[in-house]
Amino acid sequence: RERKIQTDKNTHLYTLVVNNGQREYEIFIDNKSKKKGRFADDIDPPFQPEEEIEDPDDEKPEDWVDDEKMDDPDAVKPDDWDEDAPRKILDPDASKPECWHDDEPDEVADPDAEIPDGWDEEDDGKFEAPLVPNPLCTEECGCGEWEHPEISNPDYKGK
Repeated sequence: RERKIQTDKNTHLYTLVVNNGQREYEIFIDNKSKKKGRFADDIDPPFQPEEEIEDPDDEKPEDWVDDEKMDDPDAVKPDDWDEDAPRKILDPDASKPECWHDDEPDEVADPDAEIPDGWDEEDDGKFEAPLVPNPLCTEECGCGEWEHPEISNPDYKGK
């Protein structure tokens, strides 16, 4: 593009300021801004060429595979590979504690709960105490049906 220059007989100060990582510019004449722009938009051929230039003659080979991942045709499973091994197994070191309470619920009615003042069974229904954790159920001695814990199977290799 054409730039206008001062054509009088005086001396002039021309200044080019490059900003924003050398992408934008501003031209000053005698410290007055005369033109602003982007190198990519205003200069042809481009001042900064594209990082990657498209090759019009470039073609994919006939045996090209677009899949991100593919099976290795030479891969072989090890001899000790077990397709049917489960991911998790029962923990052989775990056993049901002797103090476990199979028939006890996890929560029981609060024995210290009192019927509130002004409770009317006719209007409010039968009073039911709030539930609290069963004191027989501790972390060591739980309540309800005991479930055998599972661990990761060391023989599991995947499918």
